[in-house]
Amino acid sequence: MIKVNPGELNRRVTVYKEDLSPDGGGGQMEKWSTKSGWKKVCDVWASIRPASEKAVAFAGQLKVEVTHTVLVRYTEAIKEKQAIDYQGRRLDIRTFRNLDEADQYLQLFCKERKR
Repeated sequence: MIKVNPGELNRRVTVYKEDLSPDGGGGQMEKWSTKSGWKKVCDVWASIRPASEKAVAFAGQLKVEVTHTVLVRYTEAIKEKQAIDYQGRRLDIRTFRNLDEADQYLQLFCKERKR
């Protein structure tokens, strides 16, 4: 069983999902800086840590790059392909795991999107 110190969840972050609307020109538009094209999912307390190096995991043909791991309390609201806003920084959730399958904590594997 993995031990988690709840005091380590000391960063307040907001989770968003894409909610693209037509841009009037036949396409869709999203802009992270104003959250245009994004819908708030939830606010959570988190522990954010840089990955020890730019980790790359391979599963068949799928390549997942990870720059940060984020630990949060378990919630069914968080899914892959969502994004975390931490002080204006965008961390895209690539994948996650339910620690010990205990529905207590989620470990999110994220890639920071540079501006």
